[in-house]
Amino acid sequence: MKKRSSKIIVVAALATCLIAAICILAGCAESGNDIKGAAITAAQAESVALSAQGLTKADVAYVSSEADREDGKTVYEVKFVKDGVLFEIKIDAATGKLLSVDTENAGNVGSSAIPDISGTVGAEAALNAALAHAGIADPYDVDVDYEYEGGKAVFDVEFKKDGYEYDYVVDALTGEILSSYNKADGDHNAQLPPASDTIGTDAALNAALTHAGVTEPYNADVDYDYERGTAVFEVEFHKGGYEYEYVVDALTGEILYSLKKYDEEYSPSMPDVTATIGAEAALNAALAHAAVSDPYDADTEYKYEGGKAVFEVEFKKDGYEYEYVIDALTGEILRFEKERD
Repeated sequence: MKKRSSKIIVVAALATCLIAAICILAGCAESGNDIKGAAITAAQAESVALSAQGLTKADVAYVSSEADREDGKTVYEVKFVKDGVLFEIKIDAATGKLLSVDTENAGNVGSSAIPDISGTVGAEAALNAALAHAGIADPYDVDVDYEYEGGKAVFDVEFKKDGYEYDYVVDALTGEILSSYNKADGDHNAQLPPASDTIGTDAALNAALTHAGVTEPYNADVDYDYERGTAVFEVEFHKGGYEYEYVVDALTGEILYSLKKYDEEYSPSMPDVTATIGAEAALNAALAHAAVSDPYDADTEYKYEGGKAVFEVEFKKDGYEYEYVIDALTGEILRFEKERD
């Protein structure tokens, strides 16, 4: 998970009557990107920024806002595009005062919003299109990302097979192959069997858990690889203040290597993951707060941060990246960030 910026959410003072009046006239609504306890909402900050330029939402290509911390103040950074110009306006969250206005050439920003992923061919169809084009079945190390490139919504598809790495860009709306590339896999050995001939990732993880005497792990990861002439699964997981690393024979399930070491991010106060709301509930809490459904590139990790057990949740949707920190015991949103992808 990528490093977070030190953006801080603070409780602000009461809004001014002027800002309240502006927002009542504009019909401002609550936004999923509001700063908890701030005097104005994100939607109100957007109205202030637009009004300062003599504009309304109907006049611009798109409007976005995100929380930030600048010069000791909590602010809303509002962005919108008008006539090819990108406006970036900062609004004091405590007073509603306009702090700064910056403009630049918008280029392709806002010219074609990335469609909801539910309106695309879907990740599975994009992968199948790439596999059909490559004449490949049973690939391994597969990764499919939904992105926006060159004015198009696309799926970036990567996989490996028989000593080669494949990289495809597939039109997300039509399934057309826009580009394809393959090269020799530097980590591959010609004797590496197809992943379909192995015990599989679930069996490898279960073999490692059984050996470790662990149930209900968290932050588990399994990779198919080739080491010292043997096809293996590299298995990693966390539990009870320890990190576990295993190498499992991919054909037989035999444990070839194991390591158990202290988890530097663990605290004795960190409850067992079974006592928390769970990764799925944490993701759902973040999605509900952001008013998002059908996200992509979602990732959830269980950690101990600032004296609390938390879930760090990341996902993408409609050209934005969302990052949340959620109390693992209560489901409370502790911190969140939304920025352009």
